[in-house]
Amino acid sequence: MYKLVLSDFTMFVVLKTKMNFKMKGVIKLCAIALFAAVVCGGCTMQDGSKSVTERATLELSQYAVELSNEAQAATPLVTVETNQDVVKVQSLAPDWVEAKYLNKKIYISAKPNLSGVKRTTNLLVFAGTEFDIIKVTQKGSTLFLKVSPTEISVPANGETLLIDVKSNGEDWKFEVEEQSEEWLSVTRINDFLQIMVAPNTASHQRRGHIYVELRGTSPVEINVAQQAFNNGARFGLPLLEKKPTKHAIIDYEKKQGSYVVKYDDENYGSPLDIPYIVFLYASPVFKSVTYYIVEATKSIHQIEMVSNDAKTLMSDEFIQTLIDKGFEIKKKKGSQNYEGVSQQLGFKVVVEIKELKESKVIFTPLGA
Repeated sequence: MYKLVLSDFTMFVVLKTKMNFKMKGVIKLCAIALFAAVVCGGCTMQDGSKSVTERATLELSQYAVELSNEAQAATPLVTVETNQDVVKVQSLAPDWVEAKYLNKKIYISAKPNLSGVKRTTNLLVFAGTEFDIIKVTQKGSTLFLKVSPTEISVPANGETLLIDVKSNGEDWKFEVEEQSEEWLSVTRINDFLQIMVAPNTASHQRRGHIYVELRGTSPVEINVAQQAFNNGARFGLPLLEKKPTKHAIIDYEKKQGSYVVKYDDENYGSPLDIPYIVFLYASPVFKSVTYYIVEATKSIHQIEMVSNDAKTLMSDEFIQTLIDKGFEIKKKKGSQNYEGVSQQLGFKVVVEIKELKESKVIFTPLGA
């Protein structure tokens, strides 16, 4: 099949003739068109290609090219057959693939495809009035998903940490197992997972699981283990030192999972009219603990623990906790209250039971 290729001047003559002689026959119109083509036979294109009266030809050795995911240096991948002196090649995705024509060859170069998804674009090839398309496809890299660390140990008072997630996939997702959602709060921040672990007030260690997933790869499991309150003890006891610094007290209680709710170092508004620090206690048994400090001697005057659980304070379990701490317990006849002394620690303990009110466990330094 042949194509009739006319110059702009030829088309102008044809249209002008058609407008002036539209009533005349088609044969005469074609004759005028052919005459105009002969007149313009010596014309050439501005880009230096051959006469437009010679039909431009363009044949490519292949019309689809597949590249690996690796970087591609300029390589002759397509052979061009044309009767034109000038051939131009244009990439529709110059950000990752480029092409140029040289000595009847099209050289194609590409940047590495680091993603796990193949990408496709077209190269446009021009030769005179002819053009064609080469489809270029580059393979994606092998999908990978790396998460670090995947084994996490968190103290009882909780912690906020970042998990590094590396992947070449379009999008990875995460999921927190349902039973861990109450104490594990997870947020994606770019290529990281921010994990906020709430304080553990229970007497047993707890474990949570987070799953990171990328379609086409195996899911990665993050295991979070949080220590039990007071190393597994149900009852957290205060810092039993006679002259601890205020910083030492705060640091100790923080590790226990307790929070400072009041710190009065100047305005002595406490019941004992001396400086004091009040903590919201992490133990499920105690409501709060207050350290009363004698400013002159920098020593402990009294430590008072408040509880609404009188039954537990009378239990053998709590009494055994005091005994294990070194206290020799003595129960008072006719009373639910009891007390004990630890010569090793240098403290006396008094347990005041009030079933309908707040019960108290009071520690006082010996000799105070």
